[in-house]
Amino acid sequence: MLGYENVVGGRLKLKGKALDVKKDGGINIKKKKKKQNKKKHIIMTNYLTPEEVLSQKLSLDSEDLLQSMNVFEKRELRRVIDGDTMRTTDDQHDDENDIEKDERQSAAYDSYLTPAERRYLQQWEKLDCRRLAKMASKSHHDRIQEFNQYLANLSEHYDILKVGPG
Repeated sequence: MLGYENVVGGRLKLKGKALDVKKDGGINIKKKKKKQNKKKHIIMTNYLTPEEVLSQKLSLDSEDLLQSMNVFEKRELRRVIDGDTMRTTDDQHDDENDIEKDERQSAAYDSYLTPAERRYLQQWEKLDCRRLAKMASKSHHDRIQEFNQYLANLSEHYDILKVGPG
């Protein structure tokens, strides 16, 4: 009877998760936990709306205010302070600064690459630019016509061959 200690009772299940067998012969079935519908609470610390900033007359150089705001919120704050509803030159300057930051980050990333990896990435970017230029040169209508012509030129391998006389 010692050979039957770890036998799992019940029908054979071919699909699904395997059962965990306890040493004392019982079956340990893990129950699924019910998903609780939790409401997401957004806690924003040190965040002030543009109107509050104007009422408290805080400057844009306040460190805690700038750290708590993302780029879009900063732009909106500048618009409210300046009284502009149109895109300002400060926003264009911010875009240029963002591009410069991205370039600096990519330059820092490039410093860790081997020469072979750099050549590979340069070649990949060059091929990607060529591929995009080729796709951009044709309209959707032209691509569809070219594809239909390609399909028309294919041999019809699924047709039944006529064998025999006639």
